[in-house]
Amino acid sequence: HKCTSLTTTTHLTMAAALMSTYYTSVENMSTYYTSVDNIIKPAVFSLLDGVGLHLEPSCHLTSHLPLVSSPTPVILSVAAYLVIVSLGVLLSSSKNSTTSSSSPSPSSQTKRKDPYWLA
Repeated sequence: HKCTSLTTTTHLTMAAALMSTYYTSVENMSTYYTSVDNIIKPAVFSLLDGVGLHLEPSCHLTSHLPLVSSPTPVILSVAAYLVIVSLGVLLSSSKNSTTSSSSPSPSSQTKRKDPYWLA
């Protein structure tokens, strides 16, 4: 009985420590996102105002929605997409340049099997 109680207490203590770490990291990410949003949001809205587009959310029904209240999620998503695609192109082109520079032997020209996730 004591061993089970000790194990349960240990598991609960570990779970509490993990939850505390999780909530601390979420709070840190939230603080960081808020600081990034405080830079991006006014910059985008002032840029759009400068070209004659006044897109500040004005409808009370939709102004609380994440993609309406701030352009930051869209800007960060597009930036992440462009970084990922750019890295993919760079890695793909560097891989192709190294394989095309070496003379392939006839045995290396055989078709490789597709990875299991493509089957």
